[in-house]
Amino acid sequence: MKNVLQSIAITVIAIFAVFTFACDDGGGGKSDNGISFNMVIVPGGITFPTGTTDGDTATVTFEYLIGETEVTWALWNTVRLWAIENGYTFANDGQMGSGSGTAKTHPVTMINWRDAMVWCNALTEWHNATKGTSYTCVYCTDGSYETPLRASTNDAVDTPLVSGQEDQPYIRGLLENNIDMEHCTGSGFRLPTFNEWELAARYIADLNEDDDIADAGEYYPGSHASGSDAVHDETAGGSDLDLDGDIEYSADVAVFNTDSTSTVKSRSPNALGLHDMSGNVREWCFDWSIDYPGSRFFRGGFYNDTNSMYLRVGTYGPWSPYMYGSSVGLRIARRNLN
Repeated sequence: MKNVLQSIAITVIAIFAVFTFACDDGGGGKSDNGISFNMVIVPGGITFPTGTTDGDTATVTFEYLIGETEVTWALWNTVRLWAIENGYTFANDGQMGSGSGTAKTHPVTMINWRDAMVWCNALTEWHNATKGTSYTCVYCTDGSYETPLRASTNDAVDTPLVSGQEDQPYIRGLLENNIDMEHCTGSGFRLPTFNEWELAARYIADLNEDDDIADAGEYYPGSHASGSDAVHDETAGGSDLDLDGDIEYSADVAVFNTDSTSTVKSRSPNALGLHDMSGNVREWCFDWSIDYPGSRFFRGGFYNDTNSMYLRVGTYGPWSPYMYGSSVGLRIARRNLN
């Protein structure tokens, strides 16, 4: 496994350089307070193993971009304040990380799923206004996609769901009245889907360029933290890199078992160059939970998890879209339509 990963590392360096270059004019930006955000391309058309035991598979059809880091408080608040001046309302202001010693470079917390979704629309409009782009908002209140969703609440979930409202927005598509993310044609920022998040957490490289999940080393196993070459129960310590250059411990890639969030990018990235896919804060995903009706998914583990099993890339949890806490933030995504 170590030798395989060493050969993969060479491949990924070349791939990541292309991804980074591609993001310069398509997905990155810079906030007014100097906090940058970058996005990395994740290939589509891939079927990959899922779950903590790799017992199932999922498919991501389209290529997409995902945030290199979790959204920081600095970026969140810059966009939120601009958005409020431009007709947006948020149920929760958000918080600068959590615990002791927090800073603006820590991930935002204390936001519900609706806040995160609406903020993605705000980021789209902010980016257009300040960077001259012409991205289209993904989440809309009308089936013709003329009005972006610009408000979130802490109210109970509508039963039954009402299309165009905060728990079932229209999603910009080729045909009117679309509510299926699979048919999204919006070029703006949004939350990653459940499967997009897991693919980004797992992807290493397609060594034979044949999409064969049986190829050893293509994906981090579901029992590993994202970026780690060891299963979660072998992660009592944390030792940076071992002598062979492989990342052996969850503590090297994830902020966990501590009393505070950390600055994003404080740990080693995974093979795609993504930081904190495991640990620091959990991250909202777009999808409804099938097993827990009325709940959306979060993924990724968080800083106060004492057991590294919660950092596994196959792990997930449900939470109501109006709930918020110090353990949950977000990471942005968008379709790669450029």
